[in-house]
Amino acid sequence: MLAYNDWGGANAYRGLGDDPYTDIATPRQSALRPIARGMLRKPEGAARNRHTGRPPIGWTPRHPAYEWAHANGYSRHHADAGWATYERPFAVWAEGHGYQLDYLTQHDLHFEPGRLDGYDCAVIAGHDEYWTGEMRDAIDAFTDRGGNLARFGANFIWQVRLEDGGATQVCYKLPARTR
Repeated sequence: MLAYNDWGGANAYRGLGDDPYTDIATPRQSALRPIARGMLRKPEGAARNRHTGRPPIGWTPRHPAYEWAHANGYSRHHADAGWATYERPFAVWAEGHGYQLDYLTQHDLHFEPGRLDGYDCAVIAGHDEYWTGEMRDAIDAFTDRGGNLARFGANFIWQVRLEDGGATQVCYKLPARTR
């Protein structure tokens, strides 16, 4: 979620401004700023990032989730990531079906690699594509010891590093931006 948080400034996808095609992202995101509106809670019926049909030839792309966010004062990335969009619906479903869940964050895995000790299964749900080497090593060590991993989410696509004791996440997604 940190890479998508646009509270007070740029994130790993977009900078400031209203045009999602021309604003400039930042490789550095602060973990010390508030979470943008809509990432932890959102109202029933909030727009999601999905198309329900096949667009015709010549269709002009739209961004209904961004449009809804702008009109209602929410982060334009509320539907891209975050507890409210992915993890909460999964947790509500799982707990409603009798599964007992304990919770931890990727930062927990980074700073406490043995945090999964004593568990049989780790479940990942959501859009959690940003991982440090330490986070990935913790999951790999868990499965190497016989732990099970159930992954109902996005990808392990971007390697990041944490700086300043975990207060800053850094990911250079564009080769031209290395500083």
